[in-house]
Amino acid sequence: MARRGRTSIVREVKESLTAIDKIGQSKRDARKTGTSGIHSKKQMANTMSDAQNFVKWCRSEHGVKSISELNTGHYMSYLAYLSEKGVSVSQGHRVNVETSLRLL
Repeated sequence: MARRGRTSIVREVKESLTAIDKIGQSKRDARKTGTSGIHSKKQMANTMSDAQNFVKWCRSEHGVKSISELNTGHYMSYLAYLSEKGVSVSQGHRVNVETSLRLL
């Protein structure tokens, strides 16, 4: 079945993270060769969730329709948005989100 139209931004995130999926491969070997990726199922799940929340927010707040349109300003605005949520988002969670977005 052929896909119609453009891929959604949420699907682009999934495809991007699948491209760096290194689960089952040696992290030690990756470090030796200078490559990076996601080596843990938990990290993949967290990154997928954080990245999809980020792009959904960017789509609704800034009209971004593709991950190629994302820039540092979107990233900084999103982190500010998380900080404004205050009590419901801890500093540790924000650090984890930053790590996830770096991987994206």
